[in-house]
Amino acid sequence: MDTDQIKIIIADDNKFFAQALKESLEKNPKLKIIKMFYQLDDLANNCSSFYFDILILDINFKGENSLLIIDQLKSKLNVFKIIILTTLVNNYTKKLAASNGVFNFKSKDETLHNFDLELIKIVKHEDNNNTQKVYYKKTSIASVKLTDTKINILQELYTSASLNEELIAKKLNISIATLKTHKQQLFALTGTKNVSHLIKFGIKNGIILP
Repeated sequence: MDTDQIKIIIADDNKFFAQALKESLEKNPKLKIIKMFYQLDDLANNCSSFYFDILILDINFKGENSLLIIDQLKSKLNVFKIIILTTLVNNYTKKLAASNGVFNFKSKDETLHNFDLELIKIVKHEDNNNTQKVYYKKTSIASVKLTDTKINILQELYTSASLNEELIAKKLNISIATLKTHKQQLFALTGTKNVSHLIKFGIKNGIILP
């Protein structure tokens, strides 16, 4: 692999971020960005036309969770590594990612410094490893950490948005006071001020499945 460029596809609906990432990675002559996708359906329908080693995939495409199309991608392609870009990693996202063969996460809040070396190491690890491939190794935890309980409450706030607090608390089998406490803690953790903004945050960061 030392003599061959590592071929990479970047899929991100933020064109400015994707272009900056491309320029940063291609400073390393061992890496080559062969295609950029800015829409999920375009990625799903056309990426099978390319041979590549790594897919760098944004978890959120205008509210759509890209983890949900990974099976569709894998059914069309040879073995490749998936690196998920996100601003938040939680237990729900990790479980969904692991079940879909995600190899690693990269937080958008982290610097891109040395990301090129991380990608090279990932591919070299596979080339030098004759054992079974491991697709889910480690997680870069971003600044926000939510417990499974809070993730469940956030999902219920979205699913039962038309219901009042009393009915939502009843569905969750908790008291109204406990529900209110969790909501205030969620506001503090996510930097949001109301349920509407909290739900938008959850969808944007792949915590809530629309």
